[in-house]
Amino acid sequence: MSNLDWSTAARQRRINFEIVRRGIAERGLPVKPLYDHLETGVTPLGFPVITEDRDGLRAFLIQKKIYPPIHWLLPEDAALYQFVHLIEMSHHILTLPIDQRYGVREMNYILDCITEWSSSL
Repeated sequence: MSNLDWSTAARQRRINFEIVRRGIAERGLPVKPLYDHLETGVTPLGFPVITEDRDGLRAFLIQKKIYPPIHWLLPEDAALYQFVHLIEMSHHILTLPIDQRYGVREMNYILDCITEWSSSL
C-alpha cells in the first residue's frame, strides 16, 4: 500500500467510472447507476448499479472472469422488514469493479459482457 500512487489511482478510478457511466447510457443497458456523477474530490471504490436480476448478472459476470462484489447484504432480521425499500435495494444492488488496475479495455469488456447478458433477457 505504501507504494501506491494515490492521486493516479484516484484519477484512474474516476476515469473508469465515467467510461462505465457513459457506456451504460449509450448502450441502453438494463442496469441503473446508483450515482449519475461524482462530486469533485470523490474517489469511487466501485460502480454500484441497480438491476432487476442482480444474481443472474453477477453469475454471468463471474463466468466471464469479472468479480462484482455485493456490498450491501442485510441480515435476516424481522425488524428490517419495516424498511421495505432498503430490503428491495439490497436485493438489486451490485458493484462493478473500476479500480486503478483497469483501464479503457477492461471497462469496455465489462460493458460488452453486460450487453451480452442483457441480450439473453
